[in-house]
Amino acid sequence: MPRVRAAIVQAEVPVELSAALSQTRTLVQQAAADGAGLVVFPESWLSGYPAWLDVCRDAALWDHAPVKAVYARMVENGISIPGAACDELAAIAKASAVTLVVGVNERVEAGPGMGTLYNSVCTFGPDGALLNRHRKLVPTFSE
Repeated sequence: MPRVRAAIVQAEVPVELSAALSQTRTLVQQAAADGAGLVVFPESWLSGYPAWLDVCRDAALWDHAPVKAVYARMVENGISIPGAACDELAAIAKASAVTLVVGVNERVEAGPGMGTLYNSVCTFGPDGALLNRHRKLVPTFSE
């Protein structure tokens, strides 16, 4: 049975999508250079987990401007599947010849579910193919 070296990434990630993708590329390249064949990033690596939902007493208010601003930023920096950021993740996996598992905030831009935001986990093969996408709804309050 072949051995696979896995790298589990724990790092601070920029909220802005292009900077986060650049950091993802760098971290994957470093892991691959260290011999990793599987590189795993945490839930909502791109564009961050809404941990503020658990500590913001006004998170459940319908028209609370600060919460709406943070949520809008999360949506803006979410990725579409398929889409340019998804293609970039595929290219990162392929360039380093690794299996890449990455948590993303996925936004549905068309068709059924349009406007929905998911916490998704995407798995890309070493050839860049999207092998799997697992979705769960983004929490809306302390669920």
